[in-house]
Amino acid sequence: MSGKIGWQPDEPLILASGSKTRQAMLAALDIPFEVIRPDLDEGALSAGLLAEGCTIAGIAEVLAQQKALAISRNTPDRIILAADQTLECQGKLFMKVATPAELRANLEQLVGREHSLWSAAVLVRNGTILWAGVESAEMEMLPLSADFLDDYLAKRGQAMLHSVGGYEIEGFGPMLFRSIRGQHATILGMPLISMLAGMRELGLIRSC
Repeated sequence: MSGKIGWQPDEPLILASGSKTRQAMLAALDIPFEVIRPDLDEGALSAGLLAEGCTIAGIAEVLAQQKALAISRNTPDRIILAADQTLECQGKLFMKVATPAELRANLEQLVGREHSLWSAAVLVRNGTILWAGVESAEMEMLPLSADFLDDYLAKRGQAMLHSVGGYEIEGFGPMLFRSIRGQHATILGMPLISMLAGMRELGLIRSC
């Protein structure tokens, strides 16, 4: 093993995600990476998996796997990291939406209730899954008033369309919650601690 701290392979990690938050997490760890976004219809794949009886946690895992495998086909011998996140409230799968009106409809179903965020990640090389993991965080939203939602969506609605829950926990998001249970990175969209443990077991990083 190399004597250097951190990332051991000579080539950077490939991150199969356009998420700025996941990119920031890797950058903070000094893990070199390049971004290649997969061409995957997440909505159609999720709907198909749900119809087949896949759990909402399982959907996050399959989406992450399919993203990594899609990129791995054209990048032999490279390590691919892909991640995905799903939201479950009262047994229903919530997806990213296209308009603030759809976002409001989702938020109206979440207010005053607890929901689960499932964050999955996978490491792949040459079409083989080297490691995969999924973690959850439990989020109890306050019983927000209609006026609060009006103000929130007017100020932040358009920017929140990229989020399955319609909030950013690293920003204004905590104002919406009564309680939060789970690792911060899991809420952000990556099971980071278990992923780093997997990287250490595979000899991809050296941190001790």
